[in-house]
Amino acid sequence: MTSTDARIDRLERQVEALLGKVEEQAATIAAQAATIKAQAAEITELKRRLGEDSSNSNKPPSTDPPAARAERPGAAPSGKRRGGQPGHKGHRRELLPLSQVTAREDCFPPRCRACDAPLPKTRDAEPLVRQVIDVPEIKPTVTQYDCHHVQCTCGVTTCGSPPPGTPPGLLGPRVLALCGLLVADCTVSRRKVRELLHHLLGIRVSLGALSESEEITNDAVAPAVDEARLHALGERVKHVDATTWSCAGAYRCLWTMATAAVTVFFIASDGTRATLQTWISKVRGVLVTDRGTQFGFWAMERRQICWAH
Repeated sequence: MTSTDARIDRLERQVEALLGKVEEQAATIAAQAATIKAQAAEITELKRRLGEDSSNSNKPPSTDPPAARAERPGAAPSGKRRGGQPGHKGHRRELLPLSQVTAREDCFPPRCRACDAPLPKTRDAEPLVRQVIDVPEIKPTVTQYDCHHVQCTCGVTTCGSPPPGTPPGLLGPRVLALCGLLVADCTVSRRKVRELLHHLLGIRVSLGALSESEEITNDAVAPAVDEARLHALGERVKHVDATTWSCAGAYRCLWTMATAAVTVFFIASDGTRATLQTWISKVRGVLVTDRGTQFGFWAMERRQICWAH
């Protein structure tokens, strides 16, 4: 190989190396361009978020920066003092009637605030009235039933029983009602109910006792609930709907029937027509529902489809 051929071969290798570097740089530039484009979009979005306030988004006015608050209509000083303006109707806490007052105490000034002379206890025709509301110290009542064994002359021993109406479990009717109110209506967890009973009433109960109390309360209110259900079924118009959820991996369905007078709830294991018919046992009046097929047992001429559906 001549020196010229060697030089040409060397130059070709240099050109190939340069072309490889150019391709690498082109790929790097393309990646950087994509990164710059993404960062530009992110900067634009961040600027848009920084410009949001209560006037152009769903943010509450309390989150507005000072500059945005200053630009609100009426934000500039008006020269009026703070608080209620002349002519504004005031709102004050009304005193409870005397029928709800459990104790009254007369307060007389012992001495004159000017000369410090003793003052007589003279009743004022229009005294300044101040009421303080408090709750009495709560101490649960505990009734112990000693059921004695008595042996008859015939040799048989009989044990006494608590009087009729005695609750079957640990808790009395008022505590049962309180537990039911907290768990069902106020949606307080059973563990929190345990803490409340302990700290407020000094009653220590287990989670098992609370579950037992729920069963007792459920059995006690069952007749009233069924009476409300029958009343709702007899109404001229009733609205029925359901919602589902999963409880410990099991499917549950909450049915609701609402009328002008009462609202009744029913928890079922499913939302099928057969289950619904066990709850709605009478076909009477107009039923307002969605387009669910489980309501097919109700004649369409006596059924109103909810406008929202």
